[in-house]
Parts: sequence; C-alpha cells; structure tokens
Amino acid sequence: MTERVPTFDDLKRGHVVLAPDPFKSDTDATRPWVVTNNESHPFDNQQYVVLALTTQTWYDERVPLDEDDYRH
Repeated sequence: MTERVPTFDDLKRGHVVLAPDPFKSDTDATRPWVVTNNESHPFDNQQYVVLALTTQTWYDERVPLDEDDYRH
C-alpha cells in the first residue's frame, strides 16, 4: 500500500515534513520540521508556523520520532 503524500493544503498541526535546511550549506540538505500552527492562525493553509527538529541523539530528554511519522 502506498501512502499518499500530503499536499501543502493538507498540512495540519503535528505533521512532520522534510524541507530545505537553512542551517547547512549543502543546497540539497533537508531537515525534519513539525507544523505547530492551527486553524486560528491568520493565514491557515497558506503559511505555516514550523519548528526545526534535530537528528542529534545525544540529548537525553529528546522525543524520538519513528520513520513512519515523516511526511515527505
């Protein structure tokens, strides 16, 4: 079964997406981002508030994500 890739308009609070990484100089570098805004955001489904997630594992209080949680 192939999961449908969400479109920009499908994004909801809690979705994790891979997008360009502005913190790296590689032009093809990506980073996971979690969508944090909700329907009360003034430009819902047009602009999104996101938080960058790290792939570092040294932080003991981190919240690990399963690969199935990623939306490409």
